[in-house]
Amino acid sequence: AINGYATILIFIFHLISLESLFSILLSIVFTVFTYFQAENNINWNGGIMDWILLSFAIVTPMASSISMAFSRRDRALAHI
Repeated sequence: AINGYATILIFIFHLISLESLFSILLSIVFTVFTYFQAENNINWNGGIMDWILLSFAIVTPMASSISMAFSRRDRALAHI
């Protein structure tokens, strides 16, 4: 039980950032928007979706995870 609690605390304090929450929100909004547009309009092909914002929602989590990995590495090297 204590390992599960420690895992949740590590996840909350070290892995969740404002950037990751924003990218999750963007991904959900664009997915729901696409779903409802395709459902309401048979001729809709997705051409009006802003691909720059969608790509931002993909690139942001990758950039933040790389940044977090480097900061963890730097902290680990500082402790050696």
